[in-house]
Amino acid sequence: MYREHSKTYHLDHYDHEVSFAIEYNLVKNDYGVSNSPTFYSVEDLKYGNYTIDGIEYTDKEIVKKFGKPFLNLLDEGASDLVKDDDELAIQP
Repeated sequence: MYREHSKTYHLDHYDHEVSFAIEYNLVKNDYGVSNSPTFYSVEDLKYGNYTIDGIEYTDKEIVKKFGKPFLNLLDEGASDLVKDDDELAIQP
């Protein structure tokens, strides 16, 4: 079984209103033996563009307007939010 999902996150601590979306697939798995439990795992995780103060930007546009250090902060914050999201840590 294969399900497509998306989710939007908000970053609050950059003196700007920042959000981004991810897309991912949930794939139903098992351990490959008879009567094993089934569980879902996240696959094909993709980050979308950032929206800053209501305007969507590509990474190149962010670097040009705000600088590379700002993009690095956004990427770090986004990665931490997704990594710590209990909804994506699906266990058997």
